[in-house]
Amino acid sequence: MAHELQEFHFTLHHIPGKANSKADILSRRPGFEKGTDDNDDTILLPNSLFISTNSLSLRQISTHHSLTPISFLSRILRTRTNIDKSVAQALERKDEDWRTEEDGSLTFKDRVYVPIDKNLRGDIISQHHDTPLAGHYGRFKTAENVLRDYWWPTIHRDIRIYVEGCETCQRTKSHRVPARTPLHPFDPPSRPWEVVSTDLIGPLPECQGYNAILTIVDCATKAVKFEPTHLELTSEGFARILRDRVIRDHGLFRRIIHDRDTHFVSKYLKELLALLGIEQNPSTAYHPETDGQTERMNQTIEQYLRQFVNHRQDDWKEWLAVGEFAYNDSTHAATHQTPFFLNYGQHPWKGDDVRREVRNESAGQFAD
Repeated sequence: MAHELQEFHFTLHHIPGKANSKADILSRRPGFEKGTDDNDDTILLPNSLFISTNSLSLRQISTHHSLTPISFLSRILRTRTNIDKSVAQALERKDEDWRTEEDGSLTFKDRVYVPIDKNLRGDIISQHHDTPLAGHYGRFKTAENVLRDYWWPTIHRDIRIYVEGCETCQRTKSHRVPARTPLHPFDPPSRPWEVVSTDLIGPLPECQGYNAILTIVDCATKAVKFEPTHLELTSEGFARILRDRVIRDHGLFRRIIHDRDTHFVSKYLKELLALLGIEQNPSTAYHPETDGQTERMNQTIEQYLRQFVNHRQDDWKEWLAVGEFAYNDSTHAATHQTPFFLNYGQHPWKGDDVRREVRNESAGQFAD
């Protein structure tokens, strides 16, 4: 439906309910009340649905729970002098959350503090993770189980390391995240426009005889070039675009990265690039992320065009040059510099900010 409506240029106007009697009459059938005074003396949620806190004893509403008997108390008492630095500072400040029990152990918010002892802390985690009653659950459930009775400053980190290294969990639990294939990044180029990547975007709504965009990206400075073209582009036409847009301004490149589109892997182009000493690097079906940089650039220019083209989407060619300038003048996350600055050592001047009145209306529209 939306695809059919985009063929028309229309505007939406609101029709008040009083004026739209045919649609409004369906909700005003005879016998329906007018809606006046319909909420008088009506209680949606009576008090009988709620339990009064006055009927509960303090024991029932208290969230405090007594410590369960702990089997590690003797080991905790033997190492009670080996405490963390942050704990010592809290005791010096007489922090109200800390308390010394009659047996000599320290408690933090009613949890027994476990002194610095790697084996002791590991045994406590094991007791709350490895046993049949613990169930070999994940880090968060294990942490909640341990924190019922024990505490130390690095407890969450220690539990995470222990659970992630549990051999039984790794062997028996299902892995619901797809395996990540190892990355094989290219060696970084030694100079700008030494390695380029390219891709074709299309089909697009026809604009001045074009229905596709050829994207060219410099792998060193992340500079881009957008060239309007068509899906019937031949290998010779692609070679001419490289000559006019890249080789003319930056010289011959040493490597070109692309997918296995027939425009890029034809015999003509292979022979031509071999004669020029340019290495081809086509992606494979099992490793399409080879050309991921250009694929990401395709998304960027498509988003830019969606924001500025007209409702018929038939003027995108007029915005390509401006979109190319805007991107090359923006900071890239990988280089922390703009492609313009990395290529020319300076930022481009974008004119005065003061708007002037113009006598020629066409010139003003073009500037806008």
